[in-house]
Amino acid sequence: MTAPERPRLYLVAPAGIAPDDVLAALGGGDVAALELIAAVPGLIAAIQARGVAVLVRDDVAAARGADGVVLSEPDADVADARRALGPGAIVGACAATRHGAMVAGEAGADVLAFDNLDLLAWWAGTMVVPCLARGIATPADVAAAVAAGADFLAVDEAVWHATAGPADAIAALNEAVDRAWPS
Repeated sequence: MTAPERPRLYLVAPAGIAPDDVLAALGGGDVAALELIAAVPGLIAAIQARGVAVLVRDDVAAARGADGVVLSEPDADVADARRALGPGAIVGACAATRHGAMVAGEAGADVLAFDNLDLLAWWAGTMVVPCLARGIATPADVAAAVAAGADFLAVDEAVWHATAGPADAIAALNEAVDRAWPS
């Protein structure tokens, strides 16, 4: 059996953010993926060049130039997104119930996002499809999500509105992951 990997940050960029701000935030340390609310021409390639996967929220057509799509509605059609993007694309889905999570997983989702840590813990302890904890804002949130079994930690407003700046917020959240992750 392979040991689990350290959970990684998943950064959600707000609509209308300046490309330079996104790239500066990525200077704060390890970020596995970045979710764009809307595709920004030229930004996707610049993010990918830094080794960060790019997912576009809900827009399957715009996701063709990215690494994939994340479907934010719990009942979104994962199978349709998978057919449209092909087997090489990442298809993420949000789940609000056990049944919804299982349906999305069976339809081909590569990662399941949860707002509820109890549901995430059930998924992480039962299924093999990676899971993402949404709404991570503080080191305490990081510790709770890591303890629940999250593979990815979605961070958004807390990073973009951090007094010290987004890069420092990313660095601090990565330090919190390191403290919470048993090494």
